[in-house]
Amino acid sequence: KARRSRLDQLRLNQVYQISQAIEDHHRLRGELPEALSVLSRTQPRPGLVFDDPVTHEFYGYRTLDSLRYELCATFDTPDSVGPYGGAIDPFWRHGAGRRCFTFGVRKHPRD
Repeated sequence: KARRSRLDQLRLNQVYQISQAIEDHHRLRGELPEALSVLSRTQPRPGLVFDDPVTHEFYGYRTLDSLRYELCATFDTPDSVGPYGGAIDPFWRHGAGRRCFTFGVRKHPRD
């Protein structure tokens, strides 16, 4: 169980890192990426991973509108702490199985 909890913690951290890369992509380009693979070109960062550490399947991603999107992952345990550890932030709550998180980006004025 401890190993599965650590893997879920890693998944949450990776989803969080992807959300930050999407925010940066939107700030620089004024749009959400059409696919996660775009971020490897537009937001290259050490440690930015787009696939599950066990299954190696890409995390789910879909845009909801011009400012909102979902990132999805499949979890092994009923719940885990947020991406930074400590108390569980209600946003990061998940059950075992597939869970999608909805994110929004801020509207950035274009120069």
